[in-house]
Amino acid sequence: GCRYEIEQRNRKIRKDYQQGKSVDELADIYYLSVHSIRKIIYEKEFPRGRSFAAALLCFRVSKRKPR
Repeated sequence: GCRYEIEQRNRKIRKDYQQGKSVDELADIYYLSVHSIRKIIYEKEFPRGRSFAAALLCFRVSKRKPR
């Protein structure tokens, strides 16, 4: 689902950063802002690899009322 995809993307972003890609390059590759990339790189992971940001985003999406 949503959470899994976001977690996988964030792990890939961290890996790419560790392998030498710049924050600007990552922002272009993943269509995210530089600020978002920095938050992903520096956020702490929660148990089972889940980040708070990913969990919160999925919670907000799942709680939206259908139109």
